[in-house]
Amino acid sequence: MDRSYRSNEIYGSTGRQDGCILQPMPTNLSPIESEFATAEEAEAHDRWFRAEVEAALREADAPGAVFVPHDEVMADMEAIIHQAELRLAAKRS
Repeated sequence: MDRSYRSNEIYGSTGRQDGCILQPMPTNLSPIESEFATAEEAEAHDRWFRAEVEAALREADAPGAVFVPHDEVMADMEAIIHQAELRLAAKRS
């Protein structure tokens, strides 16, 4: 017995189980739902972000890529934080 179904046979013409009608995304976005004012801004940011991730992956996969151990990075950051705390304390006194 063939158990394959097209989605509209199961969910109706909307393609959704809850029966909601799918609407295109509005041009203006709500600040509650998105940090972007328009769909175009959101799409532009998405393209930029994906390009940045792709570039980072290519860089990480490059034969000469240098990886820094976590402990070394954390030690460097602790030193930077400590120096900033000393500068702040000196300004306060």
